[in-house]
Amino acid sequence: MTEPVALSDIKNDLGLDPGATDQDARIERLIKAARRSVEKRIGYSVVGDEPTIPVNDIDVVRQAICLIVATWFALPEGVSVDGRAGSAELPLGVSWLLDPVAKWAED
Repeated sequence: MTEPVALSDIKNDLGLDPGATDQDARIERLIKAARRSVEKRIGYSVVGDEPTIPVNDIDVVRQAICLIVATWFALPEGVSVDGRAGSAELPLGVSWLLDPVAKWAED
């Protein structure tokens, strides 16, 4: 199954040496986990034989996946905001990207 974001794109975003392979397996796991999280959040499949994501939204989804992977790569332990207990979802931009794409249950 081909992920919507390539390993090389993430390595470029992170400023990693494209020839180095020591982080490849970790990044590939993060890409898959981010894509699955995005699919759960928006209610559409992004990969597979018949993705259900509207074609106009795939670039937005790719950007959200890139933001999630970059955050998880840089901050695997989570984030505390203003010294308060607990963690906060970062990056905030992910919500801004995915909320308009999400399939909402009809009332």
